[in-house]
Amino acid sequence: MTLENLNGIAAFIKARTDWSPNPSVQQVNDFPATANNTKNQVFLGYLLLMLLSLCFFTNQCLAQSSATLQSPDGQIKMQLTIGKTQSRPSLQYNVYYQAQQLASGNIRFELGHDQVLDFGPSVKSIQQTAFHKKEKRTIETRGNHNEAKIIKNTYQFLIKSEDGLTDFTLAVNMYNNGVAYKYALPADGKTLTRTTSQVTLPATTTLWWQGDVHTYEANYQKAAFNQLADSLNLGMPLTLQYPNGIYATLSESNIFGFAGSYLTHYKGDNYLNYTLAGPVHSDNKTGLSSGWELITVARDLNGLVNNDILRDVSADPDKQLYPKGLHTDWIQPGKSIWTWMSNKRAVTPENIQRFTDYAASLQIPYNLVDDGWVKWQAPGKDHWQILKEQIDYATNKGVGIWVWQAYPPHNGTPGLKDTAYLRSFLEKCAALGVKGLKIDFINAETQEKIDFYRRAASLAAYYHLMVDFHGANKGTGMEYTYPNLLSQEGVRGLEQKDNQHWPVLNTTLPFTRYLAGPADYTPVSFADYASSTTLAHQVSTAAIFTSPFLCLGADPQDLSQSIALPFIQQLPVTWDETLVLPQSKIGEIAVFARKKGKTWYLAILNGPDAKNITINLSFLGKGKYKLTALQDQTNARNTKIITQDQITKNTAVQLDLQAGGGYLGVFQP
Repeated sequence: MTLENLNGIAAFIKARTDWSPNPSVQQVNDFPATANNTKNQVFLGYLLLMLLSLCFFTNQCLAQSSATLQSPDGQIKMQLTIGKTQSRPSLQYNVYYQAQQLASGNIRFELGHDQVLDFGPSVKSIQQTAFHKKEKRTIETRGNHNEAKIIKNTYQFLIKSEDGLTDFTLAVNMYNNGVAYKYALPADGKTLTRTTSQVTLPATTTLWWQGDVHTYEANYQKAAFNQLADSLNLGMPLTLQYPNGIYATLSESNIFGFAGSYLTHYKGDNYLNYTLAGPVHSDNKTGLSSGWELITVARDLNGLVNNDILRDVSADPDKQLYPKGLHTDWIQPGKSIWTWMSNKRAVTPENIQRFTDYAASLQIPYNLVDDGWVKWQAPGKDHWQILKEQIDYATNKGVGIWVWQAYPPHNGTPGLKDTAYLRSFLEKCAALGVKGLKIDFINAETQEKIDFYRRAASLAAYYHLMVDFHGANKGTGMEYTYPNLLSQEGVRGLEQKDNQHWPVLNTTLPFTRYLAGPADYTPVSFADYASSTTLAHQVSTAAIFTSPFLCLGADPQDLSQSIALPFIQQLPVTWDETLVLPQSKIGEIAVFARKKGKTWYLAILNGPDAKNITINLSFLGKGKYKLTALQDQTNARNTKIITQDQITKNTAVQLDLQAGGGYLGVFQP
């Protein structure tokens, strides 16, 4: 048996299971068959056992006590070593960028309850079983840009234990802008009860995080690593800045079949603990495979925002459910209006029809019917029949209807967590002509909840329904595996009505939460609770906070009377290109240049302090542009529209930004 034979086995596993660096989408067996059955995964446990056995009986697996991995350009290196943890040999790693240490840690987890198997300590050897150099592919994306070019080195290892009972496999992808790793093992039906992995950062590294690890809706905090308080929960993505200015994140992706995790810190510790949201159950057929843990790296905020590792390790869409991938015909991103944050929020048939009229007159394609519609009734009609009347009325106006429903039992329904009710609810919505669903109150990222995301998105796709998850977990790339998932919450948005923190929060979110994918912040409000920001700031949130289902928080009557209306009407909800300009600074100012077609948009969110800045327009193409801008008036909280012709890439824009101010410029050739 040669190393080439083992490489062949590893390649077969990669092609046939979701353990590979680019797994195929997990299928669902609880809805009418249109997708392929998941027989591929049935072989995972057996194939892994074969690999373990082959490596045990041959000396060709190159057993060693360390391994050095590197990115295609050689700038990022990862060292796997057998170190000491509590006097026991354990699997440890160090990650370096241009010889600077970014992180060190270990990979450990436990299986079982009565007889616990501890994986990670008592490591005997690190055996490389596969290596693929400079794998390249081009993938479609949605949000910041429409295409990503990927290049990576991929490694696979067998981690052998001293007792032979706690062997596991480790897959590592090395990119020019980060590292991704995951582990797998034939768990024989056992339960992964907890992970005991840890990560350590340089002492003076600056961290940005929020502490709500259920719905991810807390305000962000900032502190040096060596100044973290006791008993902290740190939700991912965790954004880092090193003393030399380098940026990084800790996050995760493709956690289907597993559970989400977060980081914890306790007083006196010089490390962060990876903590699972709950136990992970395996079976004897598919074994157990973790999600991908990511460490992304960038020299500037532009590189941080435009990182595509999360997309690369996400499972590709099922071609039967999504024949054209992200561009499947019935998936139509767009803006929506919504009663919930309006001056008249009642979810009544009369008010919903009024909002449909507004949507039609404002040229906004969708109207979201929120919580309460299942209680509609009229003589001889139930809520479904009344909803059908609303849909028919909206269709004649050129407006699509989205509807809200809860995951748990709510308003006399069993909730969408009930698979039979989920299927019947989606079937009924599709038959009536509903365009999309807002599914709320999931409120966790346990294995059960992650499986619900998969089940709900797949079933919705079967019925050609788009989805927006609320009361949701952090972004983990689900929208790439299930392109009908246009957005999810997991963000502190305008629903919180927290006027104090908007300038700081809004200039932090683009470099924290939005690194993990689209978020439904429900941007734009004219209400008093947003008065710490200007109108130009509010409108610019809709340009910077990416959400292909862009549900606006503004009352449509206020919007119809605002000078901001034409800007909101023409704003795209997905972008061809995004540039984060060098004036940006986390928590202080966000300056984005975004392109759609031939039009460029310059969007600025200012933080709590007034600023005077000059923006170089070198991002513009050749030729001359006309500028139309929504701009704050000097020394006033009012906003004005300015226009200017003969703009070129050599032009500079000078701006006096108020505290909580903003700017939105549209450059048309």
